[in-house]
Amino acid sequence: MLHIEVIPELYHKNLWKYKAEGNVNVVLAFIGKNERFFGTVLRLRKTIISNQDTSIDNENSFENQDLSFSYASSVIGPLLGDEYISKSILLKVPQTFLKELSKAILPMRPENRIHKDIDFNQHYGILTYDHTIFASDTNLTLSIELKPKWAFLPSSPFINSEKFHSCRFCMHKYSKKILSNYCPLDLFSLDEVRLKRAIKELLSNPNNNLKMFIQGMQIHIGQITKHNKQILFKRLKQLQKTLDELDIEGIYKLFLEQRSNLHDPTLEEWQLIVKEYEQRIKSPDVPHLSMDGAQMRQRIYEFLMSTTLKDCSIIFTFQKSRFSDETKVADGTSLFFKEKVKFIPFSSDKIYFKYKVNVIDLDPKSVTKIPYYYDLDAMIVNNYMKCDDITKKKCIE
Repeated sequence: MLHIEVIPELYHKNLWKYKAEGNVNVVLAFIGKNERFFGTVLRLRKTIISNQDTSIDNENSFENQDLSFSYASSVIGPLLGDEYISKSILLKVPQTFLKELSKAILPMRPENRIHKDIDFNQHYGILTYDHTIFASDTNLTLSIELKPKWAFLPSSPFINSEKFHSCRFCMHKYSKKILSNYCPLDLFSLDEVRLKRAIKELLSNPNNNLKMFIQGMQIHIGQITKHNKQILFKRLKQLQKTLDELDIEGIYKLFLEQRSNLHDPTLEEWQLIVKEYEQRIKSPDVPHLSMDGAQMRQRIYEFLMSTTLKDCSIIFTFQKSRFSDETKVADGTSLFFKEKVKFIPFSSDKIYFKYKVNVIDLDPKSVTKIPYYYDLDAMIVNNYMKCDDITKKKCIE
């Protein structure tokens, strides 16, 4: 369980500025003078404005926020690599502070996001590192946020045959009317020619899949380096594929059969699911037609873990340095612990780049969303099938 902090000196709207937001959370960067918190961000949950009811005492607030981060560190971390998961603390946040922040950041928020607001009923926010900068250094820093999406072609016996030929991302582009030739399979191929093609396409049409930051401020897209990327993209692909061997079409069949026996797992149950998954991929698999109820539920929960990994983001952060000790991996002391920073040599014996790699957006997915995933998948495939064969993109894994 995460340690809860009550830090009164942080409860002032002028100490925070709007940084970014997604569908579920808004992220604020610390801009105060207290060096203890330099380079940190506060992640707060959002809600639809019509749901704001200040009379509600959200008794599950701690459990929800605790599970959200503990899931990343204790469930996904051991699979993906603990070195890619940042440490955080659970910060108690007063309701008056949340309301002041809401008003202060409103002018900076995108118009398409303001139908949701900071949830005034949450009791806790997550305080963690700003991965787009180095906490201990104000030198020029380059950071790239990459959302690679699905890394494989499905092979489940349950699926529509169209899925064998085009990856989910490329099929989805027809529904969203996205003009881009980026294919995640090129990125995950680890083939240099295909990888460069994927990056080039992302640079041309980044959409929401590629962002660049200089000194923590988002700017127009530039270039990304490939150092040390192979281990992490390889892991992502392997996990996505093996956790989702049956595809949503197969999982939905299991969901209908096991619906009355399903629930959203606790942290301890998620950890047992990971252990069972690791054991399963080491031994001969049980044919899907011979699964018992427990094995069906295991596959459903594995699918939910895969869904998290399909929607995560990777942040690469670089800064030129003259530090020459490649064995040192810690840098900075804010937020009560050290950042995971490494060093690589550049063109000169005296010039190095320090860098860090972090995976974010690793929240657990609810079992109640499986029907939504099934309907969305059907819509994507149906729209793709309406296209003529000439315009349909064929993907290569």
